[in-house]
Amino acid sequence: PTPIAPGSESSIVYASHPTFKWSMGGINSYTAFRLQIRSGSSVIWDSGLRRTPPMASDGTYTYEAEAYVGEVLANNQNYSWRVSMYNAKFQSDYWSQGDPTFQMSAPTDGYVLGKIPVCVKYFGPKAALGISTVRVAAYATPDFSGTPVSRTVATTTLMGLPKGRYYVCAYLDANTYGKPYDRDAFESWGYACPREKDLVNPYKPYTILVDDTGAVSEVIDVYIEDADTNGNSLPDLWEYAANGGLYEGTQAIDGVVPGNAAIKASLTANLQDKVNSTATTGGLTAMLTTVMSSREVAALAMGVEPTALSVNAAGAVTVESEVDSVTISSIGFEDGKLVIQVDGTQKELATGLYGQLETAPTEVTCVVYHKDTLEADWSKVKSEKVTIGADAQAIELPEDNGTSGFYKVVIEQ
Repeated sequence: PTPIAPGSESSIVYASHPTFKWSMGGINSYTAFRLQIRSGSSVIWDSGLRRTPPMASDGTYTYEAEAYVGEVLANNQNYSWRVSMYNAKFQSDYWSQGDPTFQMSAPTDGYVLGKIPVCVKYFGPKAALGISTVRVAAYATPDFSGTPVSRTVATTTLMGLPKGRYYVCAYLDANTYGKPYDRDAFESWGYACPREKDLVNPYKPYTILVDDTGAVSEVIDVYIEDADTNGNSLPDLWEYAANGGLYEGTQAIDGVVPGNAAIKASLTANLQDKVNSTATTGGLTAMLTTVMSSREVAALAMGVEPTALSVNAAGAVTVESEVDSVTISSIGFEDGKLVIQVDGTQKELATGLYGQLETAPTEVTCVVYHKDTLEADWSKVKSEKVTIGADAQAIELPEDNGTSGFYKVVIEQ
């Protein structure tokens, strides 16, 4: 084979992954090929034996390699590549000569190629992560079919995306048991979707637009959920980590609760009612109470930031609520004091499993401005906190302001 690109035509690849082009000259019978990318003398990516792509009329072959920046390649580093072709007579490697070099250039900002920042969230057994690589991919199709336009690991920014509409998924790629890079049926995965934000279509994939700005500013959340292909209520990846493969039927860890779910006693921390063969319901209840009393889990279920709430010793959730609307219902002067009534409504939170919530009282800042004439500039004379929904509150103004001139009140949070 004779390499053509990248190399002799262009040594810079402006994309999330490279496309290779080579020729064999004239009509030939080669039905398979193998391509390698090397860094120095080390092979960092190998296509393995694959069916030869269709030959163009000029006798060239083009192959879009699934080797992505952020996964196996890095920006602005030198790589070389080589290709070998095979048929029934030639089944040993017969590599192309010259090993042309190239560099990837998939910028994270700019008008040519864009990026999508992603936050991957996985709530599952730690052992599943121990045997897996977290991969994040962007597809041009809402069913995640075809070749990813961009894919990454470790870092959670998808790079090198042309302008267009994309759909983002993430999965745990088992390092030993599955096909590398591909998502197998037993591997846990998830995709960007509304979930708790859209009760009508909670699992409709988000359409993410990369436009002329070249980047998506909002971080896209992707929740990975465990797969259970054999239906025994145990995560498949946990079974691979513990057993080297899927278990047959239900497996007891320390005990099995009703519904064929295996529960480990240590999950209930130091609570007295442990899971065992004779007392399972109490143990499951204790475990759920422990888990759901976590501030982080409560925040996830309610759709708020963890810093916006706290959990007391009894497990009750206290939320620092936000104002949804605010109204100054009355305002007037009494003996040099501004008397103001501020009413409003709180944002309603999706309480989910938590039932009643203790809502902390919400305060807003009342800022008073004054000017002597309409032509003058406003000057701030007082800033004081008031409680929404409380009785009318008096704000004492400085003595030199009195009750003449013009006043303006601004509510801030």
